[in-house]
Amino acid sequence: MNHVIEKAKECKCKRVWLITTNDNTRAIRYYQKRGFNLCNIYLNSVNEARKIKPQIPLHGYDNIPILHEIEFEMLL
Repeated sequence: MNHVIEKAKECKCKRVWLITTNDNTRAIRYYQKRGFNLCNIYLNSVNEARKIKPQIPLHGYDNIPILHEIEFEMLL
C-alpha cells in the first residue's frame, strides 16, 4: 500500500481511492487504519453489478449479505 501511495505522489495524483463491499470488514479496518477516509456508500450497487457478473455471491465474509459498495480515499 505504501508503494502505491508513493507512486501516486510521484505521478502528482491528488488522491488514491478504492472500493470494497460491505461484508469485507477486514478491508474496511485495514484502510481506515492506514489513513483512508470513507467518502461514498453506494447502496444496493452490488445487485446491479450481479446483472453483469452473476457469479458474485449473495453472502460474503461471516455470512454477511453482499449489497453495498464502500468507497475510501486518501487525499495526497
